[in-house]
Amino acid sequence: MGTRSASRAEIRRCHETLWRVLVFLAAGCVITCKVIPSRDELLSMSSLQEVLVRQVSRTPEGPSAAAPSVVAVPLDAPETKPVQSTRTLSSVALPRDQFLTAGTPPQEAVLADQDESEQVPTPAQEAATTLPTASIRSVSPSTTQGPSSSIAASGAVHKCKLPLCMFHNAGALRLYVNEHSDGAGHRLKNIIEGIAISLRFGLNLGGALPVGTLVTEHGHNFRDILNAFFGVGAGDELVAASREVPVEKTINTVEALDSWLQSRGDNAAPVSSVYLPSVGDWQVWAGKNYIPAETIFPDDLRAALGQELAKLPLPHFDPARPSVAIHVRRGDLRRDDKRVIPDQYYLDMIQQIKKHIPEADVHIWSSLENAEAYKRLKHWNVSDFDVFRREGITLHLDDPGLVEPWAHLARADVLIMSQSAFSAVPAYLNLNCVIFYGHNLAPLGNWLDGTHQDRRTYKRELRSCLARAKKKKQRG
Repeated sequence: MGTRSASRAEIRRCHETLWRVLVFLAAGCVITCKVIPSRDELLSMSSLQEVLVRQVSRTPEGPSAAAPSVVAVPLDAPETKPVQSTRTLSSVALPRDQFLTAGTPPQEAVLADQDESEQVPTPAQEAATTLPTASIRSVSPSTTQGPSSSIAASGAVHKCKLPLCMFHNAGALRLYVNEHSDGAGHRLKNIIEGIAISLRFGLNLGGALPVGTLVTEHGHNFRDILNAFFGVGAGDELVAASREVPVEKTINTVEALDSWLQSRGDNAAPVSSVYLPSVGDWQVWAGKNYIPAETIFPDDLRAALGQELAKLPLPHFDPARPSVAIHVRRGDLRRDDKRVIPDQYYLDMIQQIKKHIPEADVHIWSSLENAEAYKRLKHWNVSDFDVFRREGITLHLDDPGLVEPWAHLARADVLIMSQSAFSAVPAYLNLNCVIFYGHNLAPLGNWLDGTHQDRRTYKRELRSCLARAKKKKQRG
């Protein structure tokens, strides 16, 4: 009786089974030996999983035989469950130079989302952020959101051409995400996560579909922010001019996208574009499937995402001292909001850091201002920050722009996050020591959980995290 070679799907299942065995053994060690493996130790066990991610090749979709008809993703279509169809794609390990190359892209080639504001959205905002899943119908240019220029009329199809969007050949399946309609942090976080998920699944990022307003809920022009964050022209590349795009399939979650791509066979009907409105649940998917976050956000990708910020000056940091940057979310939250992290948590973290780095230069970025629509609702006062001033911490309240604070947070030797998408953006870029406030299902390798400090490994994890910051400062 002849033998047959194992399929990619079988190889994947085999490797994932072995990975789950390793995690089960680690759990058994906790129960029987009373020893809790550190995150670094668990990640070292994940080398098998990392090999899997890089070895199971997934061929990107080629150009379809017939050009797809241009349709629009409407803002008011009913919700339907995605239909799972068919084919295996995977992470592609790309050299760092490909990420960082400027100019023409290569031709060959959960923490669940947290709301930016605690206010109840208007019906129009809710419609813009809760988008359809599978029902796609043609919408005339006059009824679409965004600028009046029509993709259908011009015959053009929006495809982001930035190197960070074009990971694979021009015929690869394109992923579109939603721009969202709230704060700049949530909008940018969704685009960054869309870039990472595109790389992970062998896709190109087509761009974000606009919601009809360039101005964020805090009064910032989001296209200008994208141009400053990623370089001149990035706003037009990353956000389509209209919602009229050739989207042929809409999927609700990263897990559903993964299942659909894995289930596609070689004889499946060709699909050139997929719409995944929000990518923020990638951590739920990664945590559930024991997928190391570093395979979603490899260091080379993170460096490439921050290459423009790396060119900006950091006027607020003392270059001779290790920098500690903290984001304290206040302005748009009521005092009793569950996302308000207590002052004492930040003060305790600063005290612990200074035991290891006495000369640390500590800065806090925060805001007293609420969203534009709720400016009259003032939840916080300047005096609320006196507790930090008394500790000699430098305060930056209500900066007129966002990119300069992000540059400082992303390049700080130590970053202490808040519970906010505004914090998540620089945290994805910061390769030094990042401290987060729990509730994260798939933290990156250089991230430290600042909560549950009674765990046996906490002090060792903190020393390891701060050691990266000190080494970085010594190299600098």
